[in-house]
Amino acid sequence: MTRHSHLCRQFPVAILVGAAVLAATVLYPAAHNTAWGQSVNPGKPQQVAIIALEIDGDAAPEFLFDLDRELASVIENAGFLVRSFDDVRQALSGEPGLLGCISPDCLSRLPPLLGTKWFFRLQVQASGSVYVFELALLTEEGKIEGLQPVQDTCPVCTARELSEQIGRAAQRLLDIFEPVPIAIDSAPAGASVRVGDETLGVTPFQGSLAPGKYDIVVELEGHSTASETIEVVGASSAGKEVQTYLIELVPAIVDDGDKGGGLQASPPFRLWKWPIAIAGVTLIGIGAYHLSIDGDETCSNTDTQVCDELYDTGTTGITALSAGIVLGLVSGGMFWWDSARGSGSDDEYAGEFALQPRRGGAVTTWRIRF
Repeated sequence: MTRHSHLCRQFPVAILVGAAVLAATVLYPAAHNTAWGQSVNPGKPQQVAIIALEIDGDAAPEFLFDLDRELASVIENAGFLVRSFDDVRQALSGEPGLLGCISPDCLSRLPPLLGTKWFFRLQVQASGSVYVFELALLTEEGKIEGLQPVQDTCPVCTARELSEQIGRAAQRLLDIFEPVPIAIDSAPAGASVRVGDETLGVTPFQGSLAPGKYDIVVELEGHSTASETIEVVGASSAGKEVQTYLIELVPAIVDDGDKGGGLQASPPFRLWKWPIAIAGVTLIGIGAYHLSIDGDETCSNTDTQVCDELYDTGTTGITALSAGIVLGLVSGGMFWWDSARGSGSDDEYAGEFALQPRRGGAVTTWRIRF
């Protein structure tokens, strides 16, 4: 029997109203697709640390602490926990060589000490009231692919104005963790889309995902389940354009004989009916030949010699002919049974070709039934 998927469970009437409301609140977002309403953001870091803060030039020494506070405030206002440069300096007091070091070896040793793998590095060059700065967001592996450091100049500005400009630069870098608009469609449409255990909705799906790689599962009745890894690019790299993904679904073989869901169940006798039919035809031919020569003289040239022996092949011919007729009836029954079990269409024994695009190539399938 064909299986039918249900996105929502039906609850008995006897369940308390409060429990029903709570269940509906939990299940509705997972089972329905609202315009740009779905958001999955598992990749957003909980904490960011300022691991390097360097000021060169004629800036006052206390200016470093002002920048540290401003940058930490911006990170905190963006929804992250933050470890200020002053806090990092104290945490690394036992490892002074790691403070300000951004080599791959240093960065890989920081997460256990600071509790995060996301780091800010700020460099400022001061000359009077002119400031040039570079702000970079790093991970334990170094630079983030596709995310360039922010380099900017603050000409003839106060320390407060510089702090605000650095804050805006930090916000631009933190935007890579914000969910971006995405659209997932399937061919054919109407398939459910899951990321892990969370159901996003039904194709064509529109929503938002945090930047990162996701293993999505697309399911549609009558089709093979498709699994695809997609990579959502952060807003800083791709802007706010909708990132679209199309998943091709391949028809699946169903277990019953109805016409829904693509190619029907394989015939029960498949190839067996063909050799039986061939054997039956061969035996009928052999039997007919033996019957035709029964009673004929065995000599090849009766004009020059007298033949005392005659062919006695009647029994053999009748036996072979009977066996051939039986096999013919059996194979005929097999053909009829397979036809009755099939879809009854003219192309019942035709093949079906499908091409499913995959990352880095495609998968081609050819199904044939006869």
